[in-house]
This record gives sequence, structure tokens and C-alpha cells, in this order.
Amino acid sequence: MAGLQIERMAARIRKGDTPFYHLKSQEWNGSTVFSALGQGQIHYFYRQDADVTWIASDPAVAKEVVDQLLRRDR
Repeated sequence: MAGLQIERMAARIRKGDTPFYHLKSQEWNGSTVFSALGQGQIHYFYRQDADVTWIASDPAVAKEVVDQLLRRDR
């Protein structure tokens, strides 16, 4: 279910009917992590088992936050 939710979120951003844009995905510590821009922040979202995590953060600290969460969730 979480995987389907992630795909739907990414599809909507790609389609352009959300306030988010510039969608990217990358492998990060063994997880596929999506990122998008919007509302003055960078947003990261990813699936960890049955959970979906969405992080909205200032760009200056966003990567460190995601890195720490992915390490914690392993």
C-alpha cells in the first residue's frame, strides 16, 4: 500500500496539479527518495516498509535531516 501511495504522489507532482514541482528521485541509503520543490522549501518523501515519510525543510538542512532519518529507520 505504501509503495502505491508513493507512486500516486509522484504521478500527481509530475502531472502538475499540486503546488510542488521539479520532481526527482534518487537512491539514498538503500531507499528510493523523491524530492520536489514548493512553498519555499524542499520536500523529500520515501517509503520505509509500510510507512511513508514526507519531510518539508529549508534547503540548507534538508539533506542532513533525510540522511539521519534513513539511518535511524534501517
